[in-house]
Amino acid sequence: MDTVSTQFTTVSNTTPPPVQKIRLNNTLRDSIQSLMGADVPAAAIAATHPNAGRMTIGDGTLQTNGGTLYAVPASKDREPNEFINTINAAYPDAVKTALFRNECGVGYEASPYDVIKATLRAHAEAGVQVFQNFHGLNDTARMESVAHAVQELREETGLDISAQGGICIEDNPNITLESCVKAAKELIESGHKGLYLKSASGRIDAGFVRELVTELLEQLPEQTIDIHVHDTYGEAIPAYMAAIEAAAARGKIVGVDVLHPAIAGNTAQPDILKMRDAILAHPDEKVRAGAPDVNMDAIEADRKSLLELRARYRDSETKYNPRLLSAMRAARAPGGASSTLRAIPGLEANLSAALGTTDWDEIQIAVYEMQAEILPRLGNPTQVTPYAMLTTTEAAFAVLRKAQGKDPLASLTGPTANYLAGGLGKVPESADPKLVSMALTQLKLDRPIDLSANPLPPGMETARAKLQERGIENPADEDVLIAAVLRNPANPNLGVDFVEKKHAGKLNPAGLRPLPRAYLEHTEREGLPVDNGQDKRQSLLRESWMSGGVFGIQKAPPLSRGFIEHIGGPAAFEELAQAVVTLQRHIQPPAFAMRPQPEYLMAVDKKYRDQARDIITDFHDRVGGYAQEHGFSHGAARHLNTIIQDMCAGKGISEINTGILAPFHAREFAKPRQTPVVENTLRLVASN
Repeated sequence: MDTVSTQFTTVSNTTPPPVQKIRLNNTLRDSIQSLMGADVPAAAIAATHPNAGRMTIGDGTLQTNGGTLYAVPASKDREPNEFINTINAAYPDAVKTALFRNECGVGYEASPYDVIKATLRAHAEAGVQVFQNFHGLNDTARMESVAHAVQELREETGLDISAQGGICIEDNPNITLESCVKAAKELIESGHKGLYLKSASGRIDAGFVRELVTELLEQLPEQTIDIHVHDTYGEAIPAYMAAIEAAAARGKIVGVDVLHPAIAGNTAQPDILKMRDAILAHPDEKVRAGAPDVNMDAIEADRKSLLELRARYRDSETKYNPRLLSAMRAARAPGGASSTLRAIPGLEANLSAALGTTDWDEIQIAVYEMQAEILPRLGNPTQVTPYAMLTTTEAAFAVLRKAQGKDPLASLTGPTANYLAGGLGKVPESADPKLVSMALTQLKLDRPIDLSANPLPPGMETARAKLQERGIENPADEDVLIAAVLRNPANPNLGVDFVEKKHAGKLNPAGLRPLPRAYLEHTEREGLPVDNGQDKRQSLLRESWMSGGVFGIQKAPPLSRGFIEHIGGPAAFEELAQAVVTLQRHIQPPAFAMRPQPEYLMAVDKKYRDQARDIITDFHDRVGGYAQEHGFSHGAARHLNTIIQDMCAGKGISEINTGILAPFHAREFAKPRQTPVVENTLRLVASN
């Protein structure tokens, strides 16, 4: 009796272990890179997303730095260290991460150990806690130095920092289940803590992800797993769910990289709310039990400012174009790849002349078709920086060579030659031996570079000496770091030049791009007739929209500031355009065949299409409500349609009046007391 009583008491007082929640990691850094070309000032990033570290309730992280947020800002005359200090200081309570490219760190060339350690120190002292360390071809020998430097800094500074082992994954003959598991074991042995599965191209099979996560959990059960996939081709959420399912089957959870709804999707990571809805819609209770909580107040607080930020930088975003996306997919192009081309002075103009077109989409299609053609000869390097940058650039020059009647790879750019010679580490065995030989000859080498056998000499003091030679007697450590990190084969003193320019006061970074102002206030432009042609009106409007100037179509301002504020300000136009893209992707999917999705994910997709319809309907109703109160002229209706058309064209949708959104007409909006009911003119495709 006593025994039974004791047993009963023990059982009744036992508290079941808490259910683990899936981690939702905010990859703020990647949206700025992939959607906005890393062109946003650091202060603007922090100001527009002050709640970036508060979107999730649980163990999610915030990716603040790494990737291109060092070299690219410097190429645009921005102080790169500002992106380390300003952004991290804005989120003191978040667990912050930074993406590191092995020995390349936050640059494009391999750095010596002292430069790697100094780069890590700058980030760690600013508040980064986890360094997500990867190599595009999973060459773990090139990743060891980062793990070792992190461990040394941890001991020297007492900072709670760690290196997470990155494994690049994509549909690629170089990426196999066996090679990924082998790389994972080597990373853990070299001092990495946890694993980070990364697909920058977004070309990934959910089945492969499920198998890989299963194997990693079986063989390395103590390691945490996070996964990062771009949503360019609609494969991110299925891949995330496959990882979540594999973990749930073993009583585990994983982390998935997501973004605020206002700056998610397209070539960046998925929407945090859509990802959570996918988890909650899963038929398996074990998966649903892991659904994390989100902070809707924090998400809503930043929605308008982020939509406005996205509107400012809309020209950097890859446009929705089925042919372009099909070409990108064949080339395994990652998000934001097109910004690489436009950053090369004169290249766009030369490509335009060679191809006989000024259409940027057509130029990109030609480049990506060439990239798909030359990738096998280059050994099919995984399409992630720096390989994505060098292969896209090589493809652009290959288009020019072909236009001249030459072999597309009759010569090689410096970064490609460096890669094929071993300057970035392992070179795939499938790389064309003739190209490898060409690279060695071009670099005047008699054998491939062996970074392990011949480590690079220390670089910080060399950089300091170069700055002193330029007349900077006592350069600050942060300037020495710039000088040491930024370099390329064409200009090994790129960083030195930047610092010299900085000290001469000659940096001229662009400010935050102005919001489109054409729809906020208008003045008559002298000499511009009211009834000018539609093409000229569109051209002038677009010019004013992007420049922040003013433009008048008629003497009386057709749209008032009060009207714009009533419908939601500039953010409302950005939200409307993105809703149109959401529907258009379903009506006219890209030319490539989408992988089949399970029914529960199809239901989630339908929910978000319905939400897109609601956004369009709500926009229309707000217009109607204002018109009932104040009236709506034919000029206002015409101008509103022009603005909407222009905003959607900026997303790649050239025609929105066939099935999604009918034009606004003044006759449908009467003065008060004339017509009490505003007719809804939306025409949505019923099957959508």
